[in-house]
Amino acid sequence: MNNLKVFFLALSNDERENFARKCNTSTAYIQQIYRGHRQASASLAIDIDKYSNGAVKCDGLHPNADFEYLHSQSKENA
Repeated sequence: MNNLKVFFLALSNDERENFARKCNTSTAYIQQIYRGHRQASASLAIDIDKYSNGAVKCDGLHPNADFEYLHSQSKENA
């Protein structure tokens, strides 16, 4: 979660808005996630990973999702 906070706060206000829009959420919701008040859904965790270019890994944002399984499957199919 701290990676999300560090990443997000390093962005300018416009970049934060753009990042949230790409992730189909709001800046307020992202703040609630990194403050520990909300948990990202699996799809939001993936979007955050994707649009942060891997700076924030999805694995830590939604611990109940088995992202390790998905990672291993993509390596097997590559």
